[in-house]
Amino acid sequence: MKKTVVKMIHKTILMLVFYGMVLTATAQTISVDAFTDCWVALIDEQAAKHGEYGWWSVWHIIKQEKRYKETPCKFENVAPGKYTLVIYNSEAVDYDPDSGTAIEKSDGVVMEEIIVTKHGQLEYDFDEDDFTEWNCLSCPWLYVFDGKKYVKTTEVLRDLVGKKNQQTTTTQIAPKNFQNGKLKIRIQEEKDEITHLHQVQLKVNGIICPMKIQDVETAKKLTHISNFIELRKGDFTEIEFQLPEEITEIQTIQLETNGFYEPEPEFLKTVKAKYLRK
Repeated sequence: MKKTVVKMIHKTILMLVFYGMVLTATAQTISVDAFTDCWVALIDEQAAKHGEYGWWSVWHIIKQEKRYKETPCKFENVAPGKYTLVIYNSEAVDYDPDSGTAIEKSDGVVMEEIIVTKHGQLEYDFDEDDFTEWNCLSCPWLYVFDGKKYVKTTEVLRDLVGKKNQQTTTTQIAPKNFQNGKLKIRIQEEKDEITHLHQVQLKVNGIICPMKIQDVETAKKLTHISNFIELRKGDFTEIEFQLPEEITEIQTIQLETNGFYEPEPEFLKTVKAKYLRK
């Protein structure tokens, strides 16, 4: 009886040791560096499958929550499986392939597909030429009329991907943009995405300004938050606001926009292949 118990204990210990060795053997370290400072995310295939828009929506959540790493960096104890490595050059905002400045020649992103199967270390080093111009689908743009032309000013609905993220964002506008008691704006979609614009309001000193839009139906939809208009790549809407008569001195101007955006289905079908390192 004692011998049987001892054998069972030995067998159990050997199984635990072996199991521990298997766990150790399947963990990997992934080291990542690039020619300039970049943000890095390692996206598990299973997480991507559960994302509303696959790996793309997972990446945006990581970016929004600032859960990315910065180069040079390491991912340790990576379990077996398939992964997508996203390396994003956050400083490359003015893409110019003919520029003599490296950071301007490599706008945005390069990706790598990784299969983790055994113990060890994988090392990745990304050069300037690896990066591709990034269609970041970063939301619609706001243009403000300066008296002569519409000036590209800032993004609105930033990182509000999918209906579950619908909310109101506030943008400050300089008082000088009111011309003869009027302020004109344009909200334009410029990427492969669909903007759902639910409501637009301009507040001067906290007071809502009357709006004027040529298309009556569009005006109705943007007045009531339960309705919306769709803006696809190249689409825009222009709105004119009137300064209320009771306001004699402009202190603050706040533009409130409510809505969200989502990627075009065709974009999602091709985007990953475009940015994988060749």
